[in-house]
Amino acid sequence: MMLSLVIPCYNEAKSLPSLIEKCQELTADDVEIILVDNGSSDNTPEILAPFEENEAGLRSVHLDVNTGYGSGILGGLKAAKGEIVGWTHADLQTDPADAITAFALYKKSQNPENLFVKRTELRGRSAPPEPTNRNSSLPREAAT
Repeated sequence: MMLSLVIPCYNEAKSLPSLIEKCQELTADDVEIILVDNGSSDNTPEILAPFEENEAGLRSVHLDVNTGYGSGILGGLKAAKGEIVGWTHADLQTDPADAITAFALYKKSQNPENLFVKRTELRGRSAPPEPTNRNSSLPREAAT
């Protein structure tokens, strides 16, 4: 089972070095991260170009025209190889590591179809993702 995490990037040249570094730390045999140049007009395409031919781990996809955030997601999903897919933001307003944590919870779950993972805020600080159930009548699964 593999997770494909799609990250649309539109004019993110300034934040891409941090994002790429973070993503390189997160790739694994069962995780691929797809950075989508979503028709950027800055030098995002040049920064992501070296990852276009990459077949494992971190790779990129280029869209010629920006037609919105959703199109960036769809462009990445078309290139995805994983059975499980997700997406997040390029500006690191959410930590891509959260998706990896959620994937680990999913793989451990006895009932993944009932698993819902959310990130919470505790006193102004983000807390790690935690599992909850979609249906309150179902027992909550342990995060361990």
